[in-house]
Amino acid sequence: MRSVLRVTGKGWLAGAIVRRWRNAAVHEKTSAELVESGEDMLQLVEQGLEWFSSDAKEKRLAGLRNVLVFGRACLLAISALRRRHPGFDDWYEQNWAGLRDDPAMKDFERVRQLVLKDARPGGVITQLMVRSAGRGYGAPPKNARAFFTGDRLGGTGWEVVMPDESIEKYYVALSEAVRPRGFGFRDEGVAADACLDPMMEKYVAHLREMLRSAREHFA
Repeated sequence: MRSVLRVTGKGWLAGAIVRRWRNAAVHEKTSAELVESGEDMLQLVEQGLEWFSSDAKEKRLAGLRNVLVFGRACLLAISALRRRHPGFDDWYEQNWAGLRDDPAMKDFERVRQLVLKDARPGGVITQLMVRSAGRGYGAPPKNARAFFTGDRLGGTGWEVVMPDESIEKYYVALSEAVRPRGFGFRDEGVAADACLDPMMEKYVAHLREMLRSAREHFA
């Protein structure tokens, strides 16, 4: 059984202890294991991208949030390679610059802010259930620990243990609370510069290539 660290107290000290504990979990992994962690996160990103074409709006929005959350987790797993490889920063800059400087991605950070930080809470209390409770939504993602429904965003899904041992929510359905204002999906007839689909497609394609290159260079 995995031991659980519980930190009591307040302020920066408790936070520092938790961060050191999480970093230690990352430090113990080999380069190959870090790349594999990123690839595990990419699988969740790919599923999120696939849901963009769903007829159910709540599934589309779940896919959008999953792309943003687990895409960032991919990058964090890759960034942990920096501690082991002196040439990592040059490699990262070469691989990330193309996406960062792409005019088509100019609104990407704005979308991330709207979805992850500015979503309007739905005022519903989360109910945690046993892992098997979500069978009606298909197979649970890798490292799922519990199924939940009715969280503050009106969402349903699984809690997932991340590579750094933190917990993140993998959604299978989400309410309109997370829809980024001013943006929409391809089949909704929105203007090209406000369409989420090509932005996310380009982001995911770039993550795929970065992980492929990371495995080639570091694993």
